[in-house]
Amino acid sequence: MTHAIRLRAAFAAAAFAMLASASTALAASRTSVSYLPIDAALPQAYIVDWNAKTHRVHVVELRVNGDGSYTDDGTQRLVTFDGAGLPPFLIDTVDCNDQPMQQSVEITQMVFRPVSGTLHKGTAQVVEIGYMTDIGGCTPGQQTPFGSPSDPGTSTNNLDMADRASIADLVPGAQLAGPSEDPSQPGQNYFLQAQVTTFGSGTLTFQTSGHAWPYTNSNGWIVIDFGTFQRGYTRVTRNAKTGVEDWIIADWQAGAPVNVEPTPMVEPNAAAGFGSKGATAHVWNEGLYANEPVTYEYALYKDHSGLRLIDGGIDGQEPVTWSSMGAGDAAPLDIRRNVQDTYFSRTWVPLANYGKNHFVMESEDIYDLDGNFLQHYFEPRINWYVDEGKAVEGTDGR
Repeated sequence: MTHAIRLRAAFAAAAFAMLASASTALAASRTSVSYLPIDAALPQAYIVDWNAKTHRVHVVELRVNGDGSYTDDGTQRLVTFDGAGLPPFLIDTVDCNDQPMQQSVEITQMVFRPVSGTLHKGTAQVVEIGYMTDIGGCTPGQQTPFGSPSDPGTSTNNLDMADRASIADLVPGAQLAGPSEDPSQPGQNYFLQAQVTTFGSGTLTFQTSGHAWPYTNSNGWIVIDFGTFQRGYTRVTRNAKTGVEDWIIADWQAGAPVNVEPTPMVEPNAAAGFGSKGATAHVWNEGLYANEPVTYEYALYKDHSGLRLIDGGIDGQEPVTWSSMGAGDAAPLDIRRNVQDTYFSRTWVPLANYGKNHFVMESEDIYDLDGNFLQHYFEPRINWYVDEGKAVEGTDGR
């Protein structure tokens, strides 16, 4: 090799190294992070694309998404959205006369405040700042501000999207409980009817309806094509021991999520069920709402009576009756409680057991005292009940 050729080769190698270094630095400056509420029952969720080099940001939240810039004072990042703020959205409320009205909500800024860990994995407080404008009602046009940079906000777990739990186990034949084929209700997707689904070769079959819809894997998102709309699901965390999984549901447009919301999911297993009458006659703590200010649990007794306990019975208790809806240890349970001239019938259909956690497809309907159906109280959803041990009548009503 001549000196000139060696020199050109050296220059080429150096240029490649510089390009590789620049690409690595660029990748390091751009981080996509999910923020999910520590209280699993809250609907807020966020995916934020941070560009540390330009201090630009893209935020996808519960209903809308948009771009902005941010400042970082070492304690928190303050995002200011471009223009007037994120696209406004409507919420239903009541006016001063308790009559229905709507408000237009516009988020102009957001705060992301680290509490523990790092940007890649930790906890953070998230604050929304903006204003609401009354539409109709007693005070049409009135604006009410909300949020400030010093507010405590919503406590979340943050995780780099590159570190999400794998979905490699969801191969043809695998089941996943939680997806829905109902039309989207951004900000209220917790109303959607959950189903057990089975993965095929490029299709996802919904057990209740029997419908098989095509899906693709898009960078860790399961994107289902329902014909008139697309919906994405991504698994954020998965605890193989407890069975608890954190997922995000999103309306999917132009290859990306346009809104995000947490949603409970679980993989069914053969251990599902509450067992014999003696094994069922335990205290069952509601897992989905375990981090809520008000907690609920069910003390089920062997004589098929029981109590629905609010904060362990300290803040109230309601009598219930329960029964098995079939034979065998995996039979669904029906739990009834009277409310004035009606009764609420809550159904637990076993899906999976992981240690003390018993996962169910749960729904609740309202009937009159003659047993006539009145309405659905809530559609089937994923919940889990934690076995707190044997229920002893007279000691669980504290």
